Amino acid sequence: MADLVIVDYRNLCKICSFSTISGQIANIYATEPEEIAHRIAKRLYCIRAENPDASLIFAIDTAPYWRHAYIINWYNARGLEPVGYKANRASQSWPFSIGKESMDALYTDVLVKMSTALEALRVGDEGLEADDVWGVMVASTPKSVKILGVSTDSDWQQLCGGNVAISNPVTGELITTPRDIRAKCIAGDRGDNVMGIPKRKKNGLIGTKMWGIDGAEKLVATHTDTELQQMFINDKETLDRNRTLITLPCPDWNLAEAANAMEACIKPFDIGDGATILDSYGITAPVRNLLLDKTERDIWISKLRAHLQEQNKVAKSKTKDSDEDSQATIEVNSAMDAEDLQGDIDLNEAFP
Repeated sequence: MADLVIVDYRNLCKICSFSTISGQIANIYATEPEEIAHRIAKRLYCIRAENPDASLIFAIDTAPYWRHAYIINWYNARGLEPVGYKANRASQSWPFSIGKESMDALYTDVLVKMSTALEALRVGDEGLEADDVWGVMVASTPKSVKILGVSTDSDWQQLCGGNVAISNPVTGELITTPRDIRAKCIAGDRGDNVMGIPKRKKNGLIGTKMWGIDGAEKLVATHTDTELQQMFINDKETLDRNRTLITLPCPDWNLAEAANAMEACIKPFDIGDGATILDSYGITAPVRNLLLDKTERDIWISKLRAHLQEQNKVAKSKTKDSDEDSQATIEVNSAMDAEDLQGDIDLNEAFP
């Protein structure tokens, strides 16, 4: 059992929101906002039921993110046209009848109320993403504390191992081994619009293709760190930039100072009538009692997962095909790898 559970709150909200599209679970509310709020609250209740004695934290994304300013400054300092952090998400389709601003307001309302109902702390500060909250909290927490993260974000996995594990809420997989981020630093992060490194010709000039994640992973698996450093000696600035953006916690930060700053922005839960809040989301006493049974929890959660897993299979196939065709047709401004679409294309990337 975990001592500390950290939930990627917005990530989980997206999962529950998308589950309403699938039809795998019959709606119990007449309107889309009510149904989405119900599913988010119910999924959070299941996490608490699974970890009744753990300290529970909701990690929050709070724009504008520091990575946006960092990337703009990086390009400007080199006289290059900036590539906006997550700017690729603006044109993505919106499959819900409720507008984006209204959806954000719904998420915030559920966040505050469920924080009270489940006695969960909210942690977030302007400029930080849930990734940053996760990274700083894991790095600054004693190794004797068992930590469980709940997220589909593959970046979180780099901190797995020892006392740290991650539960993927879409697949149900428990990840306990750390993810090697060296390949991602080479390939970039398509989901966040972080450019990777272009392949070079034998004469050292930039070629017309990029290192996609598959190629980068093979490269990392077959070369030593020294060989990789030599291979990318002309791309050191880009590699260093990507390490800064992808590594958790950010290697440029003073960990002690970051931990103190994060502690100062913890938002405690209000003391209130948790049962009344849960009732308002359709999680009545009979439902709560039912969900205390792990078998019953798993039955409901598996229905949430079914549609998302099928979407991800389609997304992976499309992504692989497009990545092989264009493997980034280099205009380095538009060239992006497809790595992070594999675990969370319809979750992390579908919402700007």
